[in-house]
Amino acid sequence: MRHHFVDHGIEYHLILEAYNASDRTLPDPRFTTAGYDALIRDKPPQHFRKLNSFVFIPGEGDPPVRH
Repeated sequence: MRHHFVDHGIEYHLILEAYNASDRTLPDPRFTTAGYDALIRDKPPQHFRKLNSFVFIPGEGDPPVRH
């Protein structure tokens, strides 16, 4: 699942297709989009790696994708 949101004028793309089982801070990928929205709101920024305008959950292997 690809999830897109905008925060403070910055576009973020969370690539949520893979689940890093070693990182227990991540939810099960079967969560709903609303569940991810709540997760994103509650997580401090250091839980994500920022690459330009992209944010990836640690452990994701997908390359950046611009829409």
